Amino acid sequence: MSNREDLPIFPLRTILFPDSKLPLRIFEPRYIDMVSRCMREDSEFGIILSRESTDPKMFETYDTGTLAKIIDWDQGEDGLLGITTMGTQKFRLKGLNKQEDGLNIGTIERIDREGDYKPTKEFTHLVELLQAILDD
Repeated sequence: MSNREDLPIFPLRTILFPDSKLPLRIFEPRYIDMVSRCMREDSEFGIILSRESTDPKMFETYDTGTLAKIIDWDQGEDGLLGITTMGTQKFRLKGLNKQEDGLNIGTIERIDREGDYKPTKEFTHLVELLQAILDD
């Protein structure tokens, strides 16, 4: 039994971690369609870090990304769609295909979550500080 699934992949030059938020401005038609479909179906899409490539025609990504759930949206004054995503789970990219509209569809395997890390007392204040920054 395979635990692989296909879903839209949004390559970015930033990283989304599980349980963290990432605001995005959406303006390309392929991604507007993807967001509409994800909101309508209450489904996730994958965010994966894109690599620098020496050939501008080549598209390269790292092998590991994070599933993103849309938790909020708005239309900015500039008319662009704004969404806020929440990272839910890491995944490993096993294959990538491009649809006719240019949207990347990845075959992924979900990566089981690791146990929560419990910092020692000397680092507890740093965890609280980081959480306060992430909550803003």
